[in-house]
Amino acid sequence: MVAGIIAIEVFDQPVIDPIVAAFVASLLLVGAGRVLYASAEILLQKSPQDIDRVRQRVMEIDGVKDFLDVRLWQVCSHLTVGTAHVVVSVDSLEATEQIKKNIRSIIQEEFDVRDITLECETESSAEEHSHQFEHHH
Repeated sequence: MVAGIIAIEVFDQPVIDPIVAAFVASLLLVGAGRVLYASAEILLQKSPQDIDRVRQRVMEIDGVKDFLDVRLWQVCSHLTVGTAHVVVSVDSLEATEQIKKNIRSIIQEEFDVRDITLECETESSAEEHSHQFEHHH
């Protein structure tokens, strides 16, 4: 803006004023567009991470047999949370604490997910029911 005022005074060209105004307006529109796009992603609960990549990485952890129903979403621009279902190879649910700790550590450090709720079950109990989502009308 100041450069535009100086240019108008120095060159005596009033046409510079609308050119500078259009430039400033375009900068504001680009910035507003970016904010609106990021806001829409949050409101529509778009996953900020590639869930297949997260699942593949968690499946590498010892004791994890399956990682199902993974859901990640942004609460705000700097807070990502999630839920998941974990089938573990240990015999008791008490033994899952270390596995859950490893999963949380990897998800927080590698994928910047601040908090994840994990539901664990053993292989034998997982065989008793399906985790496939069925939608009926």
